[in-house]
Amino acid sequence: MKNYNDLDIATMIVTLDDLQNSQLISEALEIQKRLIEIREGLIPFLKLSKKDSSFIHYFSAFFIPACDKEFLGMMKQELFAVIDNMDLTEYVDLLIAESLIRKQVFVEELKGKLLEKQEHVQYFYNYSNMNKFVLGDYLDKLSSLLNI
Repeated sequence: MKNYNDLDIATMIVTLDDLQNSQLISEALEIQKRLIEIREGLIPFLKLSKKDSSFIHYFSAFFIPACDKEFLGMMKQELFAVIDNMDLTEYVDLLIAESLIRKQVFVEELKGKLLEKQEHVQYFYNYSNMNKFVLGDYLDKLSSLLNI
């Protein structure tokens, strides 16, 4: 495996984001392969909670399924930072959670977090002035995820 410096890794993440935004998936998968080989050297540069929903969609659909369980364990803090976020409009938390559940990683812990989130969102639905359609849609997606 080639050794990469910090600038190389940061540049590859930006390139991956640009490629997936441009729908150049085969090129993105090549960069992804190199990033996965870097393993723990990649983690400080991910900053998933600061990425846009497009990147998280790609990450959930392609990156997580390509990782082994050990590497996902190393990324747990990054992954859970997205899941713990209470953004109820983008569903990026649910995308990450679904990919991890399908990969059979952190399943019980994830289901606990999702049940807790369901209680909070249900409370918002019942007692706040927040948009009921947005909250209802989120609750539907969350419920179906808990049934996987």
